[in-house]
Amino acid sequence: MRKTNLGLASDRYRRLLSVFRELGKKVDLSSLGSRVIFQKTVYFLQEFGIEFGYDFGWYVLGPYSTGLARDAFEIDAVQQALASIEGFLNRSGEASAETKDFFKEVDEISSGTKTADYWLELLSSLHFIRNKATPKAESKHQAVERLLALKPGRFDRDDIETAWGLLNKYELVADAS
Repeated sequence: MRKTNLGLASDRYRRLLSVFRELGKKVDLSSLGSRVIFQKTVYFLQEFGIEFGYDFGWYVLGPYSTGLARDAFEIDAVQQALASIEGFLNRSGEASAETKDFFKEVDEISSGTKTADYWLELLSSLHFIRNKATPKAESKHQAVERLLALKPGRFDRDDIETAWGLLNKYELVADAS
């Protein structure tokens, strides 16, 4: 088993694990898809105001944090080392009902042929382009067109509309045309 150094990061790790547990999710790094889900989940948790201190930049599969990737493997090791200590996982989280509802809706649209990693990549990419990119997209139309240019053939317009609607419902994007 990999030796870990809990140090100052342990509070952040506990908070991440606690919120993931509260959402009914696990930190799973076993595949590229599961790592995408982890990255995009943390991205949106921070957008809902649960600040973990990760900075995200643009990457091949949308918003990506190298610090989070590094920490994810440390969290995985910590999670394995502490899996038998139930008290560690029973800490109260900070996920609001709204946050839980958002991830529940993501799970619901992911139940078809398009999986959670696809939807979270789409949602986070669209959100990042509209709100965080330099320069930010000034409208929905501009965000959609930039997404289609950055990821040609990856997403269809119907899925983008669904994603925009979900982001708008939770006030994560402005409904500007």
